[in-house]
Amino acid sequence: MKQIIINEMLFEDLMKGCKGATAKDSCRPALQYIKIENVSDDTIVAVSCNGYRASRMTFNCKNEGSERFAAYIKPFAFKALPKGMDNVIISVDEKRTTRVEFKTLFGTMVYQFDFCDDWGFDIEKQFNIGHQHDREIGVDMNVLASACKIISATVGYRPVAIMETSADKNKAFIMRSKGEGFTIEELVLPVRIYEEK
Repeated sequence: MKQIIINEMLFEDLMKGCKGATAKDSCRPALQYIKIENVSDDTIVAVSCNGYRASRMTFNCKNEGSERFAAYIKPFAFKALPKGMDNVIISVDEKRTTRVEFKTLFGTMVYQFDFCDDWGFDIEKQFNIGHQHDREIGVDMNVLASACKIISATVGYRPVAIMETSADKNKAFIMRSKGEGFTIEELVLPVRIYEEK
């Protein structure tokens, strides 16, 4: 049995960060899972994709000497214990059954997931293509979320936002969408972003 050990606080972040991009409809059963992979001795990557967007989280996490493998889990309600010091153990057996084990206030909880088919596409390749850009703009997340919410609520079912940006990352960008007989625009001002050295 192969396993990854993740601190429960990191696992809670993983669930929050990836569950929103999992498929909800039954016609895409493979995309209802979060893929968790130990890509090196100290790095774990969690990815989800619903066919329209994807989420990826990378964690620094020591799993020295563990064999490289991927585990697939469905999102479930998870809350780290108050101290946040325990671990979540994710293991996969030879039948590709994923087992998630963690402690709760009432004892040990275990979830099991059977996953037969891979996604059938390389999500890392798509992220690498997406990172090949010639500009980057930093935006306050709350402002961006508010702008998206306003456009979504105004335009109705499945609105499409067009984003206009300048190559100058210090200039604002505009999100625009059209409904029946009207156009709505949200101007979002950039903020200074701090890059890792």
